[in-house]
This record gives sequence, C-alpha cells and structure tokens, in this order.
Amino acid sequence: MLFSNISFAISDKKPELTPSQKQMIREQIQNQNDFYKTIKTVEKHVKRNGDGTLEIKGTPKVKKEYLDTIKTNMAEINKLIKEGVLETDNNLRVYSNENYIQKGNLRNNKDNYVDYDVFFEDIEKAERTLDINIGNKTVSVGINGNAVYADSYSPPVGLYAYWWGWELALDEYATQILVKGLNAGAGASAIVAACSAAGIITAGAAVPAAIISAVLWFGGGYIDLIDYIGGNKGVYFRSYFYVTTPYIWYRS
Repeated sequence: MLFSNISFAISDKKPELTPSQKQMIREQIQNQNDFYKTIKTVEKHVKRNGDGTLEIKGTPKVKKEYLDTIKTNMAEINKLIKEGVLETDNNLRVYSNENYIQKGNLRNNKDNYVDYDVFFEDIEKAERTLDINIGNKTVSVGINGNAVYADSYSPPVGLYAYWWGWELALDEYATQILVKGLNAGAGASAIVAACSAAGIITAGAAVPAAIISAVLWFGGGYIDLIDYIGGNKGVYFRSYFYVTTPYIWYRS
C-alpha cells in the first residue's frame, strides 16, 4: 500500500517501518518536544487583555518559526474571541462557546478543563520500541536507541483551543468518515463532516483553519495507517501553520 509517498506493510511477523516512515515519525516527535519547550517559555510572556484577547509581550528567546506559529494561531484565537466563539480567563485558559463547539473545553463546563500538558505526554518517553497487538498480529513501531515512538494517549473526543493553538481528537467512527472523505477528494469538507459526526461542532460551525491545514497535510492514507496500528480507536491532531511537520497519533 502507498500512503502519500510512504509505504507500509502488515504481516504476521514483526514488520519494520520503512526508512521514510521512521524519519517522518522521528521528525514529528522532535518537533513536538521542541514546540512543547517553546510553549512553556513563551507562556511566561503571554498576557490577557481586558477584552479577553491574548498577546505576547516582549521577545521570548525561542526559534522564530515556532514563535511565528504561535502568533499566527493566537491571531486566529483572538478573532474567535472577538466573535464570541471562544473566551478566556486570567489563567490563560481558553473555553469554547457551547453553541458552536459541543465537545472540548466548554465555558458551561469549566470544572472539566483538559490542560494542554496532557496532550504532550505522548512524546515525552524515548528510546523505546512499541509492539502493538492487532488480533494475532504484532506491529513494531520503534527504533532501539533512536526513538521514533510516541506514547499513545486517549484524549477525550473534542476540539480544544489553547492560547498557542488547537488539538482535535476523533473517535473511530469520525476517523473513518474523515479518511473516506479525504480519499474521495472532499478536502476541508471531509474534516467538517468528521467533526459533525463526532458531535464536536454544530452544523453551522467552522473548523479552524489551523486544524484543516494539519489534517490535509497528512492525507487519508496516512491517517488510516496511524489509526490502524493503534487498533482502530481513532486519532488526534495537533495543529500548526508553519512548523514543517504537524502531529498525528492514535488514541489508545
């Protein structure tokens, strides 16, 4: 099978990922580690304005491409705050208006807030080999001594806005709607359909451009691959505009 220039084979033995797959996952994990450290540095410079919008004060000492990414995402977050789709508090938490986004960090359910740190738990462990059991098959996803493995995490299904960007978690049903739509050439409308199927957005709600960019970067074949090696339980995305590799992994 061919997935956007990436091939993958499943057998009863323990197949190795191709060199291109290993490199792709390795780059994703490295980007995630770098970006998480960047978020923690930039967060010290983020201020909340009187109208609830957010801005970065001063010049954090981080990579320009990561800072540009955060500023671009923050501009979209601020736009949605002004439109009443999102709101913030003094702790820099971002809440969604339940009239637009129905699953995520909702303003009418603030006690069940999902902090962004938990979404990065999947990339903190390294130097491991992951063996995934699928029926009577075992799939090896790892490189000894040079990690290409991200710990799986099962984030609640939803669209989560944070001051730095977005997370999207889909269940299996929505993931397959997404895959089929993308494979049929539906593009952004496939993403909207998947989010609607998962009950994440209302019929008239728009999916943020950053999420659309991240999902389309991968394509249906690779999304289906990641879902499959995780046992078909759904996937989740982390969105960026400028970072070379967005992020996708399977829900455990």
